[in-house]
Amino acid sequence: MKIKLFEKLVHNIKLKMINAKLSKVRYVHLMFNDKFNKSFVEFINNNYESKEHLFLCKKLFNGTVYPFPEGANVIKIKDDDYKKLDLSNPNVEKIIAHSLFDEEIVNTLYSNKELLSKTYWMIWGGDLYNAKSSEKHDFVRQHVHGYVTDVDGDSDFAKQKYNSDAVVYNAGYTFPITKDMLANCKRIDKSYVQIQINNSCDESTLEMLDILSKFKDEDIKITTILSYGNLEFKDLIIEKGKEIFKEKFEYLTELIPFQDYA
Repeated sequence: MKIKLFEKLVHNIKLKMINAKLSKVRYVHLMFNDKFNKSFVEFINNNYESKEHLFLCKKLFNGTVYPFPEGANVIKIKDDDYKKLDLSNPNVEKIIAHSLFDEEIVNTLYSNKELLSKTYWMIWGGDLYNAKSSEKHDFVRQHVHGYVTDVDGDSDFAKQKYNSDAVVYNAGYTFPITKDMLANCKRIDKSYVQIQINNSCDESTLEMLDILSKFKDEDIKITTILSYGNLEFKDLIIEKGKEIFKEKFEYLTELIPFQDYA
Protein backbone atom coordinates (compact mmCIF):
# COMPACT_ATOMS: atom_id res chain seq x y z
CA MET A 1 0.00 0.00 0.00
CA LYS A 2 2.79 2.42 0.94
CA ILE A 3 4.66 1.55 -2.25
CA LYS A 4 1.62 2.38 -4.40
CA LEU A 5 1.08 5.66 -2.56
CA PHE A 6 4.74 6.54 -3.05
CA GLU A 7 4.56 5.68 -6.78
CA LYS A 8 1.44 7.84 -7.13
CA LEU A 9 3.18 10.72 -5.36
CA VAL A 10 6.23 10.42 -7.63
CA HIS A 11 4.01 10.29 -10.72
CA ASN A 12 2.08 13.39 -9.63
CA ILE A 13 5.37 15.24 -9.16
CA LYS A 14 6.36 14.13 -12.66
CA LEU A 15 3.09 15.49 -14.10
CA LYS A 16 3.71 18.84 -12.40
CA MET A 17 7.20 18.86 -13.92
CA ILE A 18 5.74 18.21 -17.40
CA ASN A 19 3.23 21.04 -16.97
CA ALA A 20 6.08 23.32 -15.96
CA LYS A 21 7.95 22.34 -19.14
CA LEU A 22 4.85 23.07 -21.21
CA SER A 23 5.20 26.73 -20.28
CA LYS A 24 8.67 26.84 -21.86
CA VAL A 25 8.28 24.99 -25.18
CA ARG A 26 6.71 25.93 -28.50
CA TYR A 27 6.04 22.49 -29.96
CA VAL A 28 4.58 19.42 -28.23
CA HIS A 29 4.71 16.01 -29.89
CA LEU A 30 2.27 13.28 -28.79
CA MET A 31 3.55 9.84 -29.81
CA PHE A 32 4.41 6.26 -28.89
CA ASN A 33 7.56 4.27 -29.63
CA ASP A 34 6.66 3.03 -33.08
CA LYS A 35 9.15 2.39 -35.87
CA PHE A 36 9.63 5.98 -37.08
CA ASN A 37 9.72 7.99 -33.89
CA LYS A 38 13.21 7.48 -32.45
CA SER A 39 14.86 8.59 -35.70
CA PHE A 40 12.38 11.48 -35.97
CA VAL A 41 13.29 12.74 -32.49
CA GLU A 42 16.99 12.49 -33.36
CA PHE A 43 16.41 14.39 -36.61
CA ILE A 44 14.58 17.22 -34.83
CA ASN A 45 17.12 17.47 -32.01
CA ASN A 46 20.09 17.43 -34.41
CA ASN A 47 18.71 20.01 -36.82
CA TYR A 48 16.47 22.33 -34.80
CA GLU A 49 16.42 24.01 -31.40
CA SER A 50 15.71 21.02 -29.18
CA LYS A 51 14.63 23.22 -26.24
CA GLU A 52 11.62 24.34 -28.26
CA HIS A 53 10.31 20.77 -28.59
CA LEU A 54 8.81 18.44 -26.00
CA PHE A 55 8.15 14.79 -26.88
CA LEU A 56 5.52 13.03 -24.74
CA CYS A 57 5.86 9.37 -25.60
CA LYS A 58 4.14 6.18 -24.49
CA LYS A 59 6.06 2.93 -24.39
CA LEU A 60 3.87 0.45 -26.25
CA PHE A 61 6.42 -1.88 -27.82
CA ASN A 62 9.43 -3.89 -26.73
CA GLY A 63 12.48 -1.66 -27.00
CA THR A 64 14.56 -4.24 -28.86
CA VAL A 65 12.18 -3.93 -31.81
CA TYR A 66 11.06 -0.33 -31.63
CA PRO A 67 13.60 1.57 -29.50
CA PHE A 68 12.22 4.25 -27.22
CA PRO A 69 13.17 7.81 -28.30
CA GLU A 70 16.02 9.36 -26.35
CA GLY A 71 16.76 12.94 -25.38
CA ALA A 72 16.53 15.48 -22.59
CA ASN A 73 13.25 16.67 -24.12
CA VAL A 74 11.65 13.18 -24.20
CA ILE A 75 9.32 12.15 -21.37
CA LYS A 76 7.66 8.77 -21.00
CA ILE A 77 3.98 9.05 -20.11
CA LYS A 78 1.11 6.72 -19.25
CA ASP A 79 -2.30 6.17 -20.83
CA ASP A 80 -4.31 8.55 -18.65
CA ASP A 81 -1.70 11.34 -18.39
CA TYR A 82 -3.04 13.50 -21.22
CA LYS A 83 -6.10 14.58 -19.28
CA LYS A 84 -3.83 15.90 -16.50
CA LEU A 85 -1.60 17.97 -18.76
CA ASP A 86 -2.08 21.66 -19.54
CA LEU A 87 -1.73 21.50 -23.31
CA SER A 88 -3.70 24.74 -23.57
CA ASN A 89 -0.71 26.68 -22.25
CA PRO A 90 -0.45 29.78 -24.50
CA ASN A 91 3.28 29.23 -24.99
CA VAL A 92 2.55 25.99 -26.86
CA GLU A 93 2.14 27.06 -30.49
CA LYS A 94 1.71 23.66 -32.10
CA ILE A 95 0.62 20.18 -31.00
CA ILE A 96 1.75 17.44 -33.35
CA ALA A 97 -0.19 14.19 -33.00
CA HIS A 98 1.96 11.43 -34.45
CA SER A 99 -1.02 9.43 -35.73
CA LEU A 100 -4.47 9.32 -34.17
CA PHE A 101 -4.37 5.63 -33.29
CA ASP A 102 -4.22 6.53 -29.60
CA GLU A 103 -7.73 6.79 -28.17
CA GLU A 104 -6.48 9.00 -25.33
CA ILE A 105 -5.18 11.62 -27.78
CA VAL A 106 -8.56 11.72 -29.51
CA ASN A 107 -10.34 11.97 -26.14
CA THR A 108 -8.09 14.80 -25.02
CA LEU A 109 -8.56 16.82 -28.21
CA TYR A 110 -12.31 16.25 -28.19
CA SER A 111 -12.62 17.26 -24.53
CA ASN A 112 -10.47 20.35 -25.13
CA LYS A 113 -11.70 21.47 -28.54
CA GLU A 114 -9.81 24.75 -28.29
CA LEU A 115 -6.61 22.71 -28.84
CA LEU A 116 -7.68 21.65 -32.34
CA SER A 117 -6.83 25.04 -33.86
CA LYS A 118 -3.14 24.39 -33.12
CA THR A 119 -3.08 20.63 -33.66
CA TYR A 120 -1.41 18.91 -36.62
CA TRP A 121 -2.24 15.30 -37.49
CA MET A 122 0.66 13.25 -38.85
CA ILE A 123 -1.35 10.75 -40.89
CA TRP A 124 -0.01 7.20 -40.72
CA GLY A 125 -2.55 5.51 -42.96
CA GLY A 126 -4.54 3.14 -40.83
CA ASP A 127 -5.61 5.98 -38.56
CA LEU A 128 -7.27 7.52 -41.64
CA TYR A 129 -8.51 4.67 -43.81
CA ASN A 130 -9.54 2.45 -40.90
CA ALA A 131 -10.45 5.16 -38.41
CA LYS A 132 -13.32 4.60 -36.03
CA SER A 133 -16.42 6.44 -37.14
CA SER A 134 -18.10 8.31 -34.29
CA GLU A 135 -19.01 11.89 -33.49
CA LYS A 136 -15.85 12.19 -31.39
CA HIS A 137 -13.39 10.69 -33.88
CA ASP A 138 -14.91 12.46 -36.89
CA PHE A 139 -14.99 15.83 -35.12
CA VAL A 140 -11.33 15.69 -34.15
CA ARG A 141 -10.18 14.64 -37.62
CA GLN A 142 -12.34 17.29 -39.25
CA HIS A 143 -11.24 20.22 -37.10
CA VAL A 144 -7.48 19.78 -36.63
CA HIS A 145 -5.59 22.70 -38.13
CA GLY A 146 -3.29 20.65 -40.36
CA TYR A 147 -2.94 17.33 -42.16
CA VAL A 148 0.68 16.18 -42.51
CA THR A 149 1.52 13.40 -44.97
CA ASP A 150 3.93 12.51 -47.77
CA VAL A 151 1.59 9.95 -49.37
CA ASP A 152 -0.27 11.08 -52.47
CA GLY A 153 -4.00 10.99 -51.93
CA ASP A 154 -4.08 10.85 -48.12
CA SER A 155 -4.85 14.52 -47.64
CA ASP A 156 -7.41 14.58 -50.46
CA PHE A 157 -9.13 11.54 -48.98
CA ALA A 158 -9.12 13.06 -45.48
CA LYS A 159 -10.48 16.42 -46.64
CA GLN A 160 -13.26 14.73 -48.58
CA LYS A 161 -14.09 12.17 -45.90
CA TYR A 162 -14.32 14.74 -43.11
CA ASN A 163 -15.41 17.76 -45.18
CA SER A 164 -12.40 19.56 -43.75
CA ASP A 165 -10.61 22.76 -44.69
CA ALA A 166 -7.44 21.71 -42.85
CA VAL A 167 -4.15 23.06 -44.19
CA VAL A 168 -2.09 20.34 -45.92
CA TYR A 169 1.64 19.92 -45.24
CA ASN A 170 3.79 17.62 -47.36
CA ALA A 171 6.21 16.04 -44.90
CA GLY A 172 7.12 12.65 -43.49
CA TYR A 173 9.58 10.71 -41.39
CA THR A 174 13.15 9.65 -41.93
CA PHE A 175 12.94 6.07 -43.15
CA PRO A 176 14.24 3.47 -40.64
CA ILE A 177 15.81 1.30 -43.36
CA THR A 178 19.03 3.05 -44.37
CA LYS A 179 21.19 2.72 -47.47
CA ASP A 180 23.95 1.27 -45.30
CA MET A 181 21.62 -1.47 -44.08
CA LEU A 182 20.74 -2.38 -47.65
CA ALA A 183 24.40 -2.22 -48.74
CA ASN A 184 25.31 -4.69 -45.99
CA CYS A 185 22.72 -7.20 -47.11
CA LYS A 186 23.92 -10.24 -48.99
CA ARG A 187 22.73 -10.19 -52.59
CA ILE A 188 21.10 -13.44 -53.65
CA ASP A 189 20.47 -14.35 -57.27
CA LYS A 190 16.95 -15.74 -57.56
CA SER A 191 15.70 -18.12 -60.18
CA TYR A 192 12.15 -17.02 -59.47
CA VAL A 193 10.20 -13.76 -59.51
CA GLN A 194 9.52 -12.50 -56.00
CA ILE A 195 6.34 -10.46 -55.51
CA GLN A 196 5.62 -8.63 -52.28
CA ILE A 197 2.04 -7.65 -51.48
CA ASN A 198 1.67 -4.63 -49.18
CA ASN A 199 3.99 -3.67 -46.31
CA SER A 200 1.46 -4.35 -43.55
CA CYS A 201 -1.54 -6.57 -42.88
CA ASP A 202 -4.49 -5.30 -44.91
CA GLU A 203 -7.74 -6.60 -46.35
CA SER A 204 -6.59 -5.64 -49.84
CA THR A 205 -3.96 -8.41 -49.64
CA LEU A 206 -6.80 -10.93 -49.97
CA GLU A 207 -7.88 -9.34 -53.25
CA MET A 208 -4.32 -9.30 -54.59
CA LEU A 209 -3.88 -12.99 -53.79
CA ASP A 210 -6.90 -13.69 -56.00
CA ILE A 211 -5.53 -11.48 -58.78
CA LEU A 212 -2.15 -13.24 -58.70
CA SER A 213 -3.67 -16.74 -58.47
CA LYS A 214 -3.51 -17.14 -62.27
CA PHE A 215 0.30 -17.21 -61.91
CA LYS A 216 0.35 -19.88 -59.21
CA ASP A 217 2.01 -22.44 -61.50
CA GLU A 218 4.73 -20.01 -62.61
CA ASP A 219 8.20 -19.75 -61.07
CA ILE A 220 7.27 -17.16 -58.43
CA LYS A 221 7.29 -16.54 -54.69
CA ILE A 222 4.67 -14.42 -52.95
CA THR A 223 5.60 -12.58 -49.75
CA THR A 224 3.67 -10.28 -47.44
CA ILE A 225 4.07 -8.53 -44.09
CA LEU A 226 1.59 -9.52 -41.36
CA SER A 227 3.40 -8.24 -38.26
CA TYR A 228 1.32 -5.07 -37.91
CA GLY A 229 -1.64 -3.32 -39.51
CA ASN A 230 -5.18 -4.73 -39.59
CA LEU A 231 -4.29 -7.96 -37.83
CA GLU A 232 -7.89 -9.21 -37.87
CA PHE A 233 -7.20 -10.27 -41.47
CA LYS A 234 -3.94 -12.10 -40.68
CA ASP A 235 -5.35 -15.62 -40.40
CA LEU A 236 -7.52 -15.21 -43.51
CA ILE A 237 -4.51 -14.03 -45.52
CA ILE A 238 -2.34 -16.94 -44.33
CA GLU A 239 -5.09 -19.46 -45.08
CA LYS A 240 -5.77 -18.12 -48.58
CA GLY A 241 -2.07 -17.66 -49.43
CA LYS A 242 -1.23 -21.24 -48.49
CA GLU A 243 -4.31 -22.59 -50.25
CA ILE A 244 -3.48 -20.88 -53.56
CA PHE A 245 0.33 -20.80 -53.62
CA LYS A 246 1.30 -23.63 -51.24
CA GLU A 247 5.05 -23.44 -50.47
CA LYS A 248 5.43 -20.42 -52.77
CA PHE A 249 3.72 -18.24 -50.17
CA GLU A 250 5.81 -16.71 -47.37
CA TYR A 251 4.85 -14.18 -44.70
CA LEU A 252 6.31 -12.31 -41.75
CA THR A 253 4.26 -12.27 -38.54
CA GLU A 254 6.85 -10.97 -36.05
CA LEU A 255 8.34 -7.53 -35.52
CA ILE A 256 12.05 -7.83 -36.25
CA PRO A 257 15.08 -5.47 -36.02
CA PHE A 258 15.48 -3.05 -38.95
CA GLN A 259 18.71 -4.65 -40.23
CA ASP A 260 16.97 -8.04 -40.42
CA TYR A 261 14.03 -6.45 -42.21
CA ALA A 262 16.40 -4.86 -44.73
